[in-house]
Amino acid sequence: MDSILRRVSLRDLTLIFFKRKWGMLTIILVAMLGAATWVLLIRDDLFEVSAKVLVKLGQEQAPPATVMGLPPQVIGYRNQDVNSEVDIIVSTELLAQVVDLLQLDQPPPPVPPPDGLLPWIRHQGKNVVRVVRSWWNETLLSLGLRFRLTPREAAIAMLQQAVTVKAQRDSNVITIEMVVPARERSSLILNTLLDLYLKFRVKLYTDPGAVPFFETEFKAAAENLRAAEAELRRFEVQGEITELQKQKEVLLANIAASQVMLQSAKIAFQEAAAKVQRLDQEMRKNEPNFAGLGAFPKDTFPQNVLLQLADLQKERERLRMTDLDRGPRIQNNRSQFGILMGLLRSNLLSVRAETETEYRTRTAEVTAMQARLRALHDKDMEWTALKRKIRVSEDSYVFYRKKLEESSATASFRDKNIGNVVIVERAMDPFQTVGVRKMTLLGLSGLIAFLAALAWVAVAEFFDDGVYTSYGLEKYIGAPVVAVIPTGAGAVASSIWMTTGRRRGIDGRHAQGG
Repeated sequence: MDSILRRVSLRDLTLIFFKRKWGMLTIILVAMLGAATWVLLIRDDLFEVSAKVLVKLGQEQAPPATVMGLPPQVIGYRNQDVNSEVDIIVSTELLAQVVDLLQLDQPPPPVPPPDGLLPWIRHQGKNVVRVVRSWWNETLLSLGLRFRLTPREAAIAMLQQAVTVKAQRDSNVITIEMVVPARERSSLILNTLLDLYLKFRVKLYTDPGAVPFFETEFKAAAENLRAAEAELRRFEVQGEITELQKQKEVLLANIAASQVMLQSAKIAFQEAAAKVQRLDQEMRKNEPNFAGLGAFPKDTFPQNVLLQLADLQKERERLRMTDLDRGPRIQNNRSQFGILMGLLRSNLLSVRAETETEYRTRTAEVTAMQARLRALHDKDMEWTALKRKIRVSEDSYVFYRKKLEESSATASFRDKNIGNVVIVERAMDPFQTVGVRKMTLLGLSGLIAFLAALAWVAVAEFFDDGVYTSYGLEKYIGAPVVAVIPTGAGAVASSIWMTTGRRRGIDGRHAQGG
């Protein structure tokens, strides 16, 4: 048990490393050479450029001119606006514009070899690596393991992988980072992306057809308004309408006054007709009673005739006291009485005719004014409809004028590249590479190579059963070594050891180091 679980001394470890020194050195050298080749030739230096933009409240948050109705109220900043800007920045169409503008899909011009031996070797090595990569890519394409892309598609794909947009939480600042393989003029790509983004995003938030549409509708609304106003003017001229409501009020007042006069004329006509009728009834009597005719105005012809008739009546009654009814004086009195009654009747007939004429005239006048009032009512409806049409046309005119002004202002913002995004920090050429430094990578590679060598030594020693020293032989078989016979000058491992006894089936007299 002691021979199996033997202790390993520092001398044993030193011997092991000394024995495996060439393998360890080979592993370390090969690993370091491969690491140096990868770091200096295969691995490209990467540089990171960054820029920052600020998303503030602007006209993009307002509803576009094509949205009808009341606009919603926009208050404060919103995370969805920031996220929308992030999506716009990394859109494929915008990256394609950058590729087309800078001609990134065209092969770069050949770079002349630099001065100096080491830079020249590194330059040539990168060219060889580039050829190998191209050959490997073509091999994968021929095997169908990759899809062949056009130079433009490949440039867009590289930009998509290189550009990273970060939007911090509770912040309106967006950071745009891009990793490029060259330091000189690396900021040109990112600054071009920013400039195209500012123009591209304004076009996205504007409606290109809004201005022509609202301009057409505005002109049509203006034409409709002019036509409606002209139609109203023609209607007012033809209908002699100035102030329809006042005209109706005046006409209603005139109708009311005419109706009062018509009622008076009607009463006068009826009164005159009644007096003529009563007069005719009295005249058919032998002894007419003119007092039943009624009253007459003072100092008028009928009243004077009635007074004369009264005098004749008195004189006739007085003559009857002395003369007979057929006497000449009584007959003369009767003759005068009849003449006066005829005059009175003629006067009453003329008064009846006059009052009848006035009554009919007043009736016709009231009827005409009522007909005109009805016509005004009809015209009022048509006039109101025309006024409503003008009001609707005017509202449409004002609406489309406002929309045209809004869309024109938005188009002006687009032309002048005015939006709610401000560039806080433009990109600058980087000062150093990103990622792990070359010396750090070489140091890590050396450490990994050393660990790999140690692992190889451990594995090789584990599977190696050979005995290489007399000390090791004594520990292995538990017997002293009698003599050591070297087989080569300075060769410790090439010896023959003479021992006493046997152990583990080994002949001690013929044990030989390997």
